[in-house]
Amino acid sequence: MRKGVKIIDDPKSIKTGMGDTKSKILSLLRDEDMGISEITEKLGKDRSTIYRHIRKLEHAGFVEMVNENNSNNSSEKIYGRTADIFLMSTDKVDDKVDIASVVEWDLADAKKILQRMEEIGYQNNKSDALANRLTDFFTKLSEKSKEHYENGCKDMGILDCLRLKLLMLLLEIENHPDLEKRVKKIASDFKSDG
Repeated sequence: MRKGVKIIDDPKSIKTGMGDTKSKILSLLRDEDMGISEITEKLGKDRSTIYRHIRKLEHAGFVEMVNENNSNNSSEKIYGRTADIFLMSTDKVDDKVDIASVVEWDLADAKKILQRMEEIGYQNNKSDALANRLTDFFTKLSEKSKEHYENGCKDMGILDCLRLKLLMLLLEIENHPDLEKRVKKIASDFKSDG
């Protein structure tokens, strides 16, 4: 059964989730469950490559078989995500996972967020410094709220989990002046078109 939020803190699992193709597979499975054939078609990769990535994601706890499609004398396993949202916790990161790779992955996500913000009308300076500030802010916020967030999102849909995260964010900012300063610095780098 899919959870709202799942914290991934095993170093090997974190490393598994960092792969580009694996990340694309998880993105595809965000909205619907799929079989290997459909994932292969959408990503333009060969079947054995997708199968290998699915097996690693399954072993690491990111995906699971949710159904089996039996048609035309053939059978195909259908896979889905184990959670709507995965939070990577680096508390237990050791030499098995290169911390620089985790930071690089988080930084790439921050740059995607900045791009999306611009697409919806929030102009920003697109600097590496802003992306670094966002990465640092989200890391600090996760450190302060990850346990409460995972427990609070049990049996909740993704929208309610996101609302919970927003409320927790507001409360964390109110209770921690260092986070409030970070938010103000980040906000100063944005300008709304509307």
